[in-house]
Amino acid sequence: MNQIFATHHVDPSRISNVVHVNEKGLRIMVDDNLVRQLPEGQDMIVDISETIDSDGSTPSTVGSAIDIRLTF
Repeated sequence: MNQIFATHHVDPSRISNVVHVNEKGLRIMVDDNLVRQLPEGQDMIVDISETIDSDGSTPSTVGSAIDIRLTF
């Protein structure tokens, strides 16, 4: 995760969720165990987006929370 933060210049304190989306679209929370099981050099797509408020809108606050989606 630290490498993603450094590569994409993301403040780790803004992260609300890090999920892996499998081939069936199932969202799986990323934790240390999942990261340990990844093969060395695993290619992945990192999608960084603003979180969505309960009313479906994107917060306009600078520094608002973001979601990170990993597809591999």
